[in-house]
Amino acid sequence: MKISARFATAFLLAATAAPVMASSVQWNGRLSAVKCDQIGNGMEFTLDEGQRVPRSQVDAVCSCIATETNQKGWELGTLDRMSRGEEVGFIPRNGAISRFGKAVDSCTAGKYYQASSTTARPVPSDAPEQADPNRLSLRNQQILGFVGGGPIGILAGPAMYDALGGNLIVWIIVGLFFGSALWSLSIYIPVMVIGSIIRFLSGK
Repeated sequence: MKISARFATAFLLAATAAPVMASSVQWNGRLSAVKCDQIGNGMEFTLDEGQRVPRSQVDAVCSCIATETNQKGWELGTLDRMSRGEEVGFIPRNGAISRFGKAVDSCTAGKYYQASSTTARPVPSDAPEQADPNRLSLRNQQILGFVGGGPIGILAGPAMYDALGGNLIVWIIVGLFFGSALWSLSIYIPVMVIGSIIRFLSGK
């Protein structure tokens, strides 16, 4: 089960500042809606279609997700502040959401599927790998590369994104440091080429 950053954000924004509730799970015949008292003041999120977490295991699932999310010690606090509508900054906000999504995947992937669900069917070993929903498409990499580094950024942006393992936050930080240099090169190189052509044609 993959949970994208956009998917996690939707539920984080829907969380309320109500008193903390005990962990719980509701099943509607298709999806499990889980509330973890350790995360986001009892925010609600759903699992993959066909995953039905038994009530007897919801505490263990929530504990696993909380532990995996809070790897650096600040992520759960950030999610709690977000659920109360507080400003937390771009980097911690996206870092906490990304860590939460990966934690949900790590703690529930391949588990709790109903036998009748089509999602429970095994995937053939030679089946093509599913695209990571958290990964930027090449087109978006090129667009952001151009915005940050000009024409050269269209090529350098995707290459750096791959070199950093698809880590969006680190990629953006690197772009902030080197983007202006790439823009300067993007302007300097054409000017030099045009100048050389003019000098050649003029015989100077």
